[in-house]
Amino acid sequence: MSYSTAELIKAINHPALTDKVMGPTQAQGFTFAVLSAPALIPTKDWWPMLFVEQKISADIEPQARDAFLQEIMVYFKAAVDSLKSPEGFQFPDVCDCKDNNTNVELMAFCAGFLQGYHWLSDLWQDRLEKLDNESKTLVSQTLLGAMVLSGHPQLPAMLKDTPKDQLPVVDDVFADMPKTLTIFATFGRRIAAAETMAELKKSEAETNK
Repeated sequence: MSYSTAELIKAINHPALTDKVMGPTQAQGFTFAVLSAPALIPTKDWWPMLFVEQKISADIEPQARDAFLQEIMVYFKAAVDSLKSPEGFQFPDVCDCKDNNTNVELMAFCAGFLQGYHWLSDLWQDRLEKLDNESKTLVSQTLLGAMVLSGHPQLPAMLKDTPKDQLPVVDDVFADMPKTLTIFATFGRRIAAAETMAELKKSEAETNK
């Protein structure tokens, strides 16, 4: 994904947005969860979720707010384009993992992704109830990988009965996660596209009655 986080960081660092919005990679992770959703989510519905109070305060300078939105949408498009590229999705350029240690940017991205999935969980659960076990496993593996890389506090309890030789290795999860997220996002977007096409056909049929 040919994308630099620098301009998003610059937009978020505007004094008018201090303590009012997510950090850059957390916002990217949330955005990636939204674009992966099994339904089309209007920008006006998810965009306020990137603000700390989950709404856009009237006292935020419009120029700073709009610059933030513009950079988020640049990321949105770049991430969507990456899903169609031979390389597939890649973590934002500031994310990294070395010697089984994730940096704070990678942890924030995965935390934002999990936050976005949780916000959309009703949509996912509704679709997954109608799908096969392979689809459910894909979603579960994606969430587990994000939890591992985010350092999720509930992970130790979830894995307490897992044999040591089967515990996830952070470096391995980091290496595999871009492909997993590519498959996950493509899967969700195909469901959304199929539902949208079905709705269009139904609307056309009703119009032609």
